[in-house]
Parts: sequence; C-alpha cells; structure tokens
Amino acid sequence: MKVVNFNLKKSQRLIKSSSFRDAFEQNNKWVGKYMVLWIREAPESNLKIGIISSKKVHNKANKRNRSRRYIREIYRKIRHKIIGNNDLVIVIRKALLYATWNEVYDEMSLLLSKAGLLEESHDK
Repeated sequence: MKVVNFNLKKSQRLIKSSSFRDAFEQNNKWVGKYMVLWIREAPESNLKIGIISSKKVHNKANKRNRSRRYIREIYRKIRHKIIGNNDLVIVIRKALLYATWNEVYDEMSLLLSKAGLLEESHDK
C-alpha cells in the first residue's frame, strides 16, 4: 500500500523572483478559465509550486489569499499524481473566486494532463 504525504512545506514552494522569471521566459504555459499553468524546467527543479494572484483577481487581500490557499489545497491533493520534477507556477484568474472545488480540481488536472505531467487516473 502506497502512503501518500499531503503536506506542503515552505521548502516545496517557489519563492525567488528569478525562478518565476525563468518559468515565464521558458514560455511553457497552458491557459484555463481559472488559472494559467507555467512549467519551469531546470536542473534544480524539485516539483515546487509558486502561486500568483494579483490585484486583477480582487482588490481585497483576503480574497487573493483565499484563492492562493484554494490552489495550494488542490495541489496538495493532486501532487502525488504528478510525473517528473518540473516546478509549477500558477497564475490565478478572477473566475476562480466564483468556481467550485470540483471545477478548479478538474481544470488543474486537465492543464497538468495537457502538459504531460499527470498520471492517468480519475479519482479525487
């Protein structure tokens, strides 16, 4: 039986702005209704995630923070299915504030599948 660790430590998050710039410069992106997924390929990549929610999402900080927590939680649930060690940058779009859990989960799964980073399995 495979034990899955759903924890997401700070060491598993992208923090440096240079890492975000690298992802944007590589231009490996997949666009969805609720988010834009950027893939960063680098020798030191280790399946880290960086999340961006600008004031375009909402003027209130609590709404932006809530949207980032939402994405982190979904990422925790899906991370064990991700293949490879590429870092991910997710740019949140305004529509995410009005989406359900399943809609966002399905879109993240779809974008990761399109990027070729997700194992084929359909359980949640």
